[in-house]
Formats: sequence, structure tokens, C-alpha cells
Amino acid sequence: MADNHHEHTVDELRKELNAMREQMDSLLETLKDKKDELGGEVSSRLARELAHYRRLAQDQAHRLHDAGSAGMEEVSEQVRRNPMMSLLIAFGAGCVLSCLFRNLR
Repeated sequence: MADNHHEHTVDELRKELNAMREQMDSLLETLKDKKDELGGEVSSRLARELAHYRRLAQDQAHRLHDAGSAGMEEVSEQVRRNPMMSLLIAFGAGCVLSCLFRNLR
């Protein structure tokens, strides 16, 4: 359940980060297309908004990194608590992947 929550959180953060990147790209394109038409006030407003979105994107990237790190720490802790079960799961996953790849040839 906790792993599913982390995956859900990571997916949400990725979506938000991608949306912010698209908005930043759009702002940059607008700035490039309209740079001759824009006055100093509008240009500085766009620069402030771009800086704001850049900070938001950095914050989201840090949150994504933190969520991924927390998930890795949780998995590591579970492996430390149950090493034999972890080995059996890894072995089983390897067998399944081996069978799948063998069938693809």
C-alpha cells in the first residue's frame, strides 16, 4: 500500500513538473515571438513569471527526488528486515522475465 502511494505521488509530481515545463516553454516561445513588440514592463513581467515557474519546477524536482529517495529507503528497509523473502522475490521476478524474453525470440 505504501509503495502504491509513493508511485502515485511520484506520478503526480511528474505530471505537475511536465505541465510546468510546458508552461515555461510556452512563455519562452511567447517571449521570443513578441520580443520586438514587448515593452520593458511586459518583458520584466514575463521574466518574473519565468523565474517563478523555474522556482516551482525546481521545487517539484526536489519533491520528486525526495519521494523517490523515501521509496528507495523503504524498499531497502524491507530488504534488511526480510532478506530471504527479498531474494526469493528477486529470483522469481528474474525467472518470469527470463521466460518472457525467451518467448519474444
